[in-house]
Amino acid sequence: MYSLEYLTTDQESTMAIFQKRVQQYILALIEQKKMGGVLDTWMHDPILIALSPELTNEKNPLFRMNGNEVANINKLNDPVKAFFFIFGEMMTRDDITLDAERKFVAMKQGFPSMPATTVGKIMQGFDINLSNEDILDIFASHGLSLRLRKITGNRDFVEINRRTAGWSEALSCPDGEQASCIKMRYGAISKWLLTEQGSKSKILETIAMSRSLFFHWWNNFRRLGLLGLAETGKQLFRHSKIGPKEEARIVIDRLQHTDRADSFYVSRLRSKGINVGRNAVSKVFIKWNIHDWNSKFISNLSRLDDAEEQESKDRDELLMQTDAIRKVESKFLIMLNGLKDHSVPFSAPGLPILWAYLEELGIIELLNSMGLAVPTEKDHYSWTELLLFDVGRRFFGIPTLSAACQSGCTELAWFAHLYAPPCNDTVLEGLSKISEKQVKHLRKFLVERIARLALSNGKKIAFDFHHIDMDVLYPKLRGFGKGPSPKKKVCYTGFRPHVSVDVETGTLLVVEFRKASARGTTTVRKFANDYIMPTFQGLFETVYVDSEYTGKDVWNLILEGMHADLTACLRQNALVKKCRDNFLSANEGKEGFWHYYDDDHEYTTETFSISWDYISPKQETKVLKLFCVVKRNIKTGSLRCFGTSKQNLSAIELLHDYSARWVIENAIKDLIQSYFLDQCPGAVPHAVDIHFLITTICRTLYRMIEQDLGIDGKNQDGSSKTLRTMRDMLFRQGAAELNRSEDGLIISFLQPYRLKQTNLLMNWFYKISKRHPDGLHILGGQKLTFKLLPPRGEEFRNSGEKVEFLPEKILRN
Repeated sequence: MYSLEYLTTDQESTMAIFQKRVQQYILALIEQKKMGGVLDTWMHDPILIALSPELTNEKNPLFRMNGNEVANINKLNDPVKAFFFIFGEMMTRDDITLDAERKFVAMKQGFPSMPATTVGKIMQGFDINLSNEDILDIFASHGLSLRLRKITGNRDFVEINRRTAGWSEALSCPDGEQASCIKMRYGAISKWLLTEQGSKSKILETIAMSRSLFFHWWNNFRRLGLLGLAETGKQLFRHSKIGPKEEARIVIDRLQHTDRADSFYVSRLRSKGINVGRNAVSKVFIKWNIHDWNSKFISNLSRLDDAEEQESKDRDELLMQTDAIRKVESKFLIMLNGLKDHSVPFSAPGLPILWAYLEELGIIELLNSMGLAVPTEKDHYSWTELLLFDVGRRFFGIPTLSAACQSGCTELAWFAHLYAPPCNDTVLEGLSKISEKQVKHLRKFLVERIARLALSNGKKIAFDFHHIDMDVLYPKLRGFGKGPSPKKKVCYTGFRPHVSVDVETGTLLVVEFRKASARGTTTVRKFANDYIMPTFQGLFETVYVDSEYTGKDVWNLILEGMHADLTACLRQNALVKKCRDNFLSANEGKEGFWHYYDDDHEYTTETFSISWDYISPKQETKVLKLFCVVKRNIKTGSLRCFGTSKQNLSAIELLHDYSARWVIENAIKDLIQSYFLDQCPGAVPHAVDIHFLITTICRTLYRMIEQDLGIDGKNQDGSSKTLRTMRDMLFRQGAAELNRSEDGLIISFLQPYRLKQTNLLMNWFYKISKRHPDGLHILGGQKLTFKLLPPRGEEFRNSGEKVEFLPEKILRN
């Protein structure tokens, strides 16, 4: 594999990009907290421990090998065969181009705290598309990843990489010369180690190499274990005057400030002691092809200059797999244990019931398996704890995370299994540490669980955008995008999340980040393929869309890709307008052509069709068709077109069918009012996207609650009562106290409620207790018990009788 080629070199240098398990092995090899120095590395080499346990006393190496692997390696007595058994014939990758690796490494060296996801988005503008895993492999192979950065300071990582490349070459030919040399070196060192102290000099006489050469390989072995027995490759780097760090920095600066001349960067580099001419700077920009950069990076590039801020946002994934364990704050356990003797006041007694729904949703178990229930070395909080805190504050009714943290609400901290609320920056930065790949995985999981829990059948779904205004400096956010803002009545910079809702049940399926300039033609295909179609393919009946989705590409996807009927409000583009005008001119003056719809509108009693050719992937041509009706505003004369692929619908039936799409408008309104969708945490797209993900989780939890409430959660017209309406009744009931018995937690309500609310809560709590008779896993198997007071009667109401307010009546005994 290739590495950075700098401006003053004509030759290209090589460097290995490790396979994933090689990364784990190298990390286990060099990340030993207990070793006395770097010369003791061989004693902790996990493959050497399995190959020759008599050489070391280590029992539990970090590198994960199962019992069969250890047993098989122990039988080999051959280091080359042992490496081949673990890694195969190649320890390195060769599927990433020189240009891609060069740019990714330069960007990471220029901005050490830049997350892999951010680098990936910038590189998409250079038409270099690699997955986050590929990017992390590059970083790890150069010793630049977050996990390795802390332990490569006193390590020659270039040598480690070159030795790995040498091993890879030996494994490609196990019977070749290099493999034979490795075996010979290993045999000599084994004899040396197993010989008693007084006889070691005699052993050197029987080894087929000189004394100096033996100790050369012995020193390599002491520093790098079995890895040090391979030959090294060629020189990896030849630095130019500019160097990769400054090269990346001037490239990013030029992307932000396109008006700056090359002479500006010459002066900047000279101030740093780098004396180059304009020609060298120009070559950098030509090599990066900066003038053709097509911005797909939708965040603020200037934020990359703040290293401390981005350090906390670095989302490099760990190289080692994390066990499926969960850790909680120690003071929380102390407080939990103390509940046996001392009760704790609690003003949101209904909040803990969300633990049961989170468990039924299955997301806690998933987060455990993803390693998100355990904080990283530099973090105080796990992602699971911060998720619980964010979920709790939304159900508690606090609009923003900053307000939740500043409120000092102990109920939220306790719900998140913490002793006290974290600070605002900690929550925002901690939630942003999961990668985009993990966010996508969680979204897919939610859609699948929604289907399994019968919250949606996928028959009738609707797509829509919602514009969220952001007061940002547009010129400095290249590619950020403007969109139509209903609030400001103009096109305005902002976020425009894409929303999908089940029309029949009102269940929110997905909310995903989109920049403000996004439209249906650039969104719906990938959105549907990623989240909707894998779960509901073959179940679709009708897809409802608004005018943003007017385009034959979107129509083709819905009609032929999703095999669903389409009902839409149509933007009057050239195709729609032509068919509409022909239809209206042909029926102009026709009696009864326009019919009353409401006081402000009328509609055509007849329909017209729009047709176009569709070429299938098998190159088969079909004619697709929409049947349309025109609706006119009586006062302004403005026209709107509505279309459907359903045949034999009358004009009024078509309009009524489209009106079903209003469910998604109500759903978006509820997301804003109940779950604070518009209260975005800043302007970083990744953080905002996680905000949308947690909004989806909260809405799904409440849909599960709606199922349990049944008729108690319905309005008189049959619609569901929103969280905003039910919050005080279900979660913020007032005074209560927490105790603990041998069975689990006891939440005792300290005030009575009216009969209706008391019965609602009793039925609700009973259903949860029946489904979890053995307790909740999130509580370590403890049960959750609610104790309600008898409902209050008429004597607790105001009597309506008035008496004089006299001091003697107040003070009398």
